[in-house]
Parts: sequence; structure tokens; C-alpha cells
Amino acid sequence: MTQKDYFQNLLPFLADLEPDEAGPDLMQVSRIYKIPLQTIAALSLNENPFGPCP
Repeated sequence: MTQKDYFQNLLPFLADLEPDEAGPDLMQVSRIYKIPLQTIAALSLNENPFGPCP
């Protein structure tokens, strides 16, 4: 089985997913919400400030 067959047969729903759009950058968040840039924590969608779950 080739890799192409694998993705077509096992993961066909992946072809329908739309790419994730990035949110505003930290400077925009700081300006919009009037929050000092030094107090903003930049986290990706799969991150949290508490580290990995047990």
C-alpha cells in the first residue's frame, strides 16, 4: 500500500479540512484591549499555561 492510498482510504476527512487561520499578533491584542504587551502570554491552540496534563 502506498502512502497516497493510505491517506485516501484511512483519512478521507482530512481532505475536507480548512487550514487554521492565525489570530491577531500580540501587538494587535495589546493595542485593541489596552493591555501592556509584557503581561500577555502567547499560547498556541494546543498549549496551556499549566503544562502537560497528567
